[in-house]
Amino acid sequence: MSARRIARCLLRIAFLLALSVGLFSCASTSKMRAVSTKTDEVGKLATENQRKSEQLRDDLNSLQRKVEQLSRRARVQDAETKQSLKELAQRLDELCASVDDVSQQQESLRAAVLDLEDMIDRFSQKNARDKGHRSRKRIFAAARKDYNSGNYRSAIMGFRNYIAAYPNSSVADDAQYWVAESLFAARQYKKAIKEYKGLLEKYPKSDRTAESLLRLGMCYQRLGKQEEAAKFFTDVS
Repeated sequence: MSARRIARCLLRIAFLLALSVGLFSCASTSKMRAVSTKTDEVGKLATENQRKSEQLRDDLNSLQRKVEQLSRRARVQDAETKQSLKELAQRLDELCASVDDVSQQQESLRAAVLDLEDMIDRFSQKNARDKGHRSRKRIFAAARKDYNSGNYRSAIMGFRNYIAAYPNSSVADDAQYWVAESLFAARQYKKAIKEYKGLLEKYPKSDRTAESLLRLGMCYQRLGKQEEAAKFFTDVS
């Protein structure tokens, strides 16, 4: 091979090498740019995620603080409510004890009144005409016996018969009261409310007023109507 041919081959090889190096260099630069761009995007995304994570952490901490505050308030309010209910229960017990004492005294007085009315009836013409009928004391006593025995239906009928026969009796209000008491004992609270209110309307000066107000409060309490109950408990006190 001549020297000229060898020189041409070498030139071609050198050209191809230079071309290959140029192409590789361009391809590498393009890839590097793409990688750099991708890296920037990943960095931005990581920064944004970190910012959001910190914001969520701050929101969570704030929410936890609010929950703790609400829990503390609820505990305080619950304690206050329990104390109020405890005081109300104590007051109610005191009222019930007072009412029981008064009731016992009234029972003795009413028994004496019934005896006196029977004596008057025995000397009256009306009593002579109604000789075959039971005395008012017996009617009242029979109804009370039914009540004490738990025969509330019979007791209610007996007391109502007494009121119908002796509407102007000095213990008619007492008979009305025992109608209501029988219904209360039978847990017929709505009907009992009607009878207690009827007593207050028909006999505004009755000495059963305080007891009826207390029972009205207890009826509403048993029915779950605490606001209504509180009104009557307040009236008693």
